[in-house]
Amino acid sequence: MKRTRGEITQGKIVDAALQILRERGSAGLTMRQVATRTHLSLSNVQYHYGSRDALLVGLPEPHLRLCHEALA
Repeated sequence: MKRTRGEITQGKIVDAALQILRERGSAGLTMRQVATRTHLSLSNVQYHYGSRDALLVGLPEPHLRLCHEALA
């Protein structure tokens, strides 16, 4: 299944957030750091994940979607 541009952007955001979490822990994760790491604007990151908490909650989503597609 082909991914949309929004899904690709969300994947970049999730990948960057996971890298930052590994390096600095959840207390060190900020939306601005994610934006810098992905070379996206802060507003673009906030469009996809409205807040830091929403990003943390949404981190498993792309992985669960891939698992679902693989099972289908």
